[in-house]
Amino acid sequence: MTIYSEKIIPGEGKGRAIGFPTLNLVGKEISQLENGIYCIEVFGLEKADKNILAALFVGKTRLHDKDKKTFEVHVIDKDLTRDPEYLKFKVLGKVSRVEEFSSKEELKDKIKRDLDLCRRFYLS
Repeated sequence: MTIYSEKIIPGEGKGRAIGFPTLNLVGKEISQLENGIYCIEVFGLEKADKNILAALFVGKTRLHDKDKKTFEVHVIDKDLTRDPEYLKFKVLGKVSRVEEFSSKEELKDKIKRDLDLCRRFYLS
């Protein structure tokens, strides 16, 4: 399984504003991934004893520039005290596809479902 290391770049805080803070990645190593939501395992975050579960969004979104592919990671069930400079991780699998939403509430509900899928995927 491939281990990726991606540089973290500043975001606009739009994920945090809806309750799902993200780490924004350059996407150099993962640019070949097709659009979707992936379950990933993150290594070495905040000197953690164990690897951490996260969800990776790959795609275009109305929250950002619709013509630009974005790469965003939400760390599941853990608050980060600081953003790392790089994120090292492996992709465990794709859990869903990218969708368009007519409201932020619909988007938040979909994110919650995707995070539950990642938790179940990780435990299986």
